[in-house]
Amino acid sequence: MLPPGLFILIATSIAAQPASTPSPTSDSANPAQSPPSNTAPAPSAPATPPTTPPPPPEIRVTLKTGVSWDGLLIRKDDRVITLLVSGIETSFDREEVKETKVLPAVEDRYRELRAAIDEHDTDRIVNLADWLRIRQRYALALEEVSRALTLDAEHAAAKRLKVIILAQQDLASKAAATTSSSAAPATKRAAFPLLSDRDIGLLKVYEIDLTNPGRLIVPRDAIDALFDKYGSNPAVPQTREGRDALYKAEPAAILDIMFRAQARDLYPMIKVADLPQSLKRFRDDVNRTWLVNSCATTACHGGEEAGRLRLTDERPSTDQAALTNLVILDRFRIKPAFRSAKADPAAPTTVPLIDYSKPAESPLLTFGLPPSDSSNPHPGAGAGLKGWKPIFLNREDPKFIAAVKWIESMVQPRPTYPITYTPPEGKRPGAQPVTGTSSPQR
Repeated sequence: MLPPGLFILIATSIAAQPASTPSPTSDSANPAQSPPSNTAPAPSAPATPPTTPPPPPEIRVTLKTGVSWDGLLIRKDDRVITLLVSGIETSFDREEVKETKVLPAVEDRYRELRAAIDEHDTDRIVNLADWLRIRQRYALALEEVSRALTLDAEHAAAKRLKVIILAQQDLASKAAATTSSSAAPATKRAAFPLLSDRDIGLLKVYEIDLTNPGRLIVPRDAIDALFDKYGSNPAVPQTREGRDALYKAEPAAILDIMFRAQARDLYPMIKVADLPQSLKRFRDDVNRTWLVNSCATTACHGGEEAGRLRLTDERPSTDQAALTNLVILDRFRIKPAFRSAKADPAAPTTVPLIDYSKPAESPLLTFGLPPSDSSNPHPGAGAGLKGWKPIFLNREDPKFIAAVKWIESMVQPRPTYPITYTPPEGKRPGAQPVTGTSSPQR
């Protein structure tokens, strides 16, 4: 994934330099439609392939606080305006909005931005490709990222972005085909249950780093509810002046008070636009880099014969698939590798796959090391387990080091995600239910 600063470089430059942006247009009119034909098509005529519907117009919402948000318009009424901001539906109360305007057509702004970029500036070309991807112009985005790779075939950010663009383009095409086709679906592997948008939103709230929160919104209704339900909590301002000031405070400061008051029922009201760094590291450095390719294949933990640990191997670049695997791994328990006969009966009979206190000793990682270099090797690895091979060369492997850094970046003390999710299991006998963690909550 591109560094956040690079990803938003172009979009930020547009907001910061309105004079260079074409004047905004009015709301788009409905596209003209061809008159209906009274002549039925010949039986031999090929079916018209489904087309992806055009993206909705892009809107800039400026709040009374002076902060502006750009996103695709999803819906609006007298009370609320809802945009798709970085793939997340984000709603704004009309009372908090200073003004809205329809931005010029993406294609027009794209031509201006492209003309302003040096033809050999690979990083800015990749930024432009991601700008197009966010606005669902996948063909243009693919054209730009391919141009970047022509200049530098090993450009890591461009290679990662191309994978994401192709995956999202494929999803959009399949969605259009599903909508337009009335044919019965073909028989295929049962769909792997994934986290809902609400679940993903909660994960983002629980894993947010308050020192580097990124973009988030705490609606006025959430602050009202905080005072109504938790007004007596010492973490919540008690004076009128303090409460009035909270309505004008930075969102991260408000969320910090909610965490201190443990106002968990209000967390779903928080909108986190940017993926927290810990979750981003899991998606990019673990799930997409080696977990799906090594552990979630159909021959391992991705198929029907996976046993009680089963992971999804589809669309590894998407937040939904990656975070589903994260929740499964976070909650999964195994029997400890060594348990003395004199062990304390009260000691846990199972241990987590992820050891947050000693990340490098997490079974999730030690299982991927060669048996000779592992304190807890993968079961059967030393006996020539069929199909198994090490994921990491050793503990100095960059993939191993990146995985340790991911675990270290997760929020401490560990929260219990209030998510109801039951992962599928394979067919091997002796399966045990996946249990949730009992760690302290935010």
